[in-house]
Amino acid sequence: MTAVIFNSELVATLMLSLYQRHEVYASGLAREHDLTLSAVQKQLTRFERAGLLTARAVGKTRVYTFNSQNPYVKPLTAMLKITGENMSPAARKKMFPHRQRPASKNQAPRKDPPLIEVDEKIWLY
Repeated sequence: MTAVIFNSELVATLMLSLYQRHEVYASGLAREHDLTLSAVQKQLTRFERAGLLTARAVGKTRVYTFNSQNPYVKPLTAMLKITGENMSPAARKKMFPHRQRPASKNQAPRKDPPLIEVDEKIWLY
C-alpha cells in the first residue's frame, strides 16, 4: 500500500524502517534491506532537503530522524503506524528482519522486540 502512495518501493521501505527504528543511517538501511548505498543516501538527502528528516553526525555517520518541526511529519507517521499495524506477519518479517548479532556462549537467546511500537507519546509534539 505505501509503495503505491509513495510511488516507490524504496521510499516506502525507508519510511517504514525509519518509523520502526526512530533513527536510521544509510549504510545500515542499505545492508538490512539489500539496497544500494547510493540510492539510500540520495533518498535520505531528498527527505532532509524537503524538511521531513533531520540529520546529525555521529562520528563519520549521518543519523536521520523525523523532523518534529515539520507539519507533515505527524500525519505521515500516523499513516506509517496504520500501515505497520495492518501488515501481515510475513510482510513484517520481510520488511523488518531480525538483526542478528553474535551472542556470547552463556547468553540466553533474545526474544524479538515488537515490530511496531504503539506508543502515542512518541509522536505527540
